[in-house]
Amino acid sequence: MPYRGFREVDVFIFAVVLNFIFFILFFISTSSLSAQSIVSGVIKGLKQGDTATIKIQKNAEIFFFKRVGGIVNNADISYSFPNLSIGKWALSIDAKGYLFPQAKVLDLNNNNVDVTITLTPSIQANFNYTWQDDSSFVGHAQQSYINDKVEINVLGKAEKVPDDFNAINALFL
Repeated sequence: MPYRGFREVDVFIFAVVLNFIFFILFFISTSSLSAQSIVSGVIKGLKQGDTATIKIQKNAEIFFFKRVGGIVNNADISYSFPNLSIGKWALSIDAKGYLFPQAKVLDLNNNNVDVTITLTPSIQANFNYTWQDDSSFVGHAQQSYINDKVEINVLGKAEKVPDDFNAINALFL
């Protein structure tokens, strides 16, 4: 019997099945893309007039910032980052003059996460903070603590430890 090719009914059924498969795949892929998470919470301990920058970052190209200020002394300040995609995100805070916790890694999977951040005022008087505009989104911030002069007691005699670069080199040569 000679080959007659596909019948029109076979082609139609094949097209319907193929369209159904594409529809299911499209629905699954768009539903996973539209899955959104929210990271929210409060910042405790920020004094009136002080500010803090909260940053949430997924990678080098996906990150968001919120700058908040203390309105009332030691009042809780709320923050929220909505519409975050699925994956691991790092939540961190930078507050001049405060000791703050390490960044927290959050695993988001279409869920809502509530994070409370507690700031502690830095009691060290030798704190230095500078910020410069470097044409980037956030600028360049640098903070440091200036060490006090140290004395070492060697056999009952106090020896001052040099604190400049040349003196440190002299110690190790």
